[in-house]
Amino acid sequence: MSKAYIESRGVTPPGYISFKFLHRGPAYEILPIRVGAVALHAFYTSISHLAATIWPQTIRPATLFTVTQGALQLTFSGLPTAVPWDFVEHWAMRAAESVTRGWTDTFDVGYEVEGTGVGVWVSLRLLEGLVGD
Repeated sequence: MSKAYIESRGVTPPGYISFKFLHRGPAYEILPIRVGAVALHAFYTSISHLAATIWPQTIRPATLFTVTQGALQLTFSGLPTAVPWDFVEHWAMRAAESVTRGWTDTFDVGYEVEGTGVGVWVSLRLLEGLVGD
């Protein structure tokens, strides 16, 4: 079975968001890029919308949560502090914008919410068992 990703040097994740970028782990670019970009853009846009509208009304902020859609799995970790919904909303919106600029990598990224000292770790995984040949 062929891989749906390759190791890449990656590009900086959405660093122009209003959060201090702390760390970037190894990256794998999702292939084919066009398919990955369409799926990622829809995924991030959906997360941004849900974090702005439904989740704050129905789910308490948590220190760790995962969002899975198809083969895409995004995890937010704010240990020991709950991840703020506004962080999730703005991060996902900026991530969707970054996809249009060619950012289709998986990643492990650490951020600090500026002015608060709250640290948030964001990770994107491609679930291999759900990826077609």
